[in-house]
Amino acid sequence: MIHDSQSSKEILRSLSYDRVAIVTDKHVESLVWPQMDELHPFSKIVIDPGESSKSQATVSFILDQMHQAGLSRKSLLVGLGGGVVTDLAGYCASIYMRGIDVMHIPTTLLAMVDAAIGGKTGINTHWGKNMVGTFHTPVAILYFPDVLQHLPKRHHKAGFVEAWKTTIMCKPNVWKEMEYPLTRKQITDVAETKLTLVETDITEKGKRAWLNFGHSFGHAFEHLYHLEYGLLHGEAIAWGMLTEMYFIDENTHYRSFWTNWVKANIPPLPYKPEHCNQVIELMRSDKKNSADGQYFALPFPSGSKIVAVDEGQQREALRWLETIIYH
Repeated sequence: MIHDSQSSKEILRSLSYDRVAIVTDKHVESLVWPQMDELHPFSKIVIDPGESSKSQATVSFILDQMHQAGLSRKSLLVGLGGGVVTDLAGYCASIYMRGIDVMHIPTTLLAMVDAAIGGKTGINTHWGKNMVGTFHTPVAILYFPDVLQHLPKRHHKAGFVEAWKTTIMCKPNVWKEMEYPLTRKQITDVAETKLTLVETDITEKGKRAWLNFGHSFGHAFEHLYHLEYGLLHGEAIAWGMLTEMYFIDENTHYRSFWTNWVKANIPPLPYKPEHCNQVIELMRSDKKNSADGQYFALPFPSGSKIVAVDEGQQREALRWLETIIYH
């Protein structure tokens, strides 16, 4: 399902759909689109960049554009961009005419190692991130690694966060080999690791939930600090992973490593003690919860596990986080 640049070009040249439309954002249109000659014959749907585009209004706009482009049930929608674009393209493809094929061409490191893989789609709501969405597996994921030259260093580091998460949860014996910046082979290896796990558990009923490590606190941080402070998704997850490491009662070398790496490479989290109740409230409505409690995926040295964590422990973790932020 994941293809290198040469086979990706061949796939694009040999598409047999009746119509193809590309969803992208204005940044990608400016920086990447001119290089992608294989895409130029197709319809193009351009949205505003950024997390704020993951909205019902944007979905309505994309669906209208798909209709105007004459897409049918035999058509293909392609997501060309980062995680916001792939989430939106996947979601719109899954609901247009009750579902058409989607293909992704990730243009950020985070999308290459995480967002474009696995078929999760979604939009945000005022009560939380990705609270409305579907599972819609892409027919292919096409990699053009050269596009990463346009990516700011900050975004490269945000992508490294998700790569390290997948490695620590799925291949903890090789986590020490994961150093920033990643090689092209490491990017592909992480993508294949996630894809292998996802294919055994598409709808996240089992081990795929391991990949939620850091996302309970991380999504709350992103919801609170993205608009005002520009906190990126990967940066929020980095701080979320660090916070959730509080629940690991085993002495670990990787907790020390991650504390040092985050403090050295990720912008400071603007968390303050008075934000505690807001974080807890956001996590109460997290989609990963169930009726009998809140569960967290954690990378224990003895093996990754899903464990229940009560609200009191969550508050303790935030107090522990304060000592790291303000130390």
